[in-house]
Amino acid sequence: MSIPDAEEAYWVREMIRRVDQVIVLADTSKFGRKLFQNVCGWGSVDILITNNEPDFEMNEVLNRHEINVMVVGSTNDD
Repeated sequence: MSIPDAEEAYWVREMIRRVDQVIVLADTSKFGRKLFQNVCGWGSVDILITNNEPDFEMNEVLNRHEINVMVVGSTNDD
């Protein structure tokens, strides 16, 4: 995982270091993108909450790291 701001990356890494469980909330458009500051690898993540089923390649990564995936959709109540 990565983010654009160095100071924010420092604080997120520190939070990850201190917690028992890491939950990532990211829509599937974020998969495979890299920003400027590395925060952690998939090995640090316990749960991924996302909007669509990850593709085959991403599922392989998630399974390899034993990450629980929760797919949640939005309802369109127009």
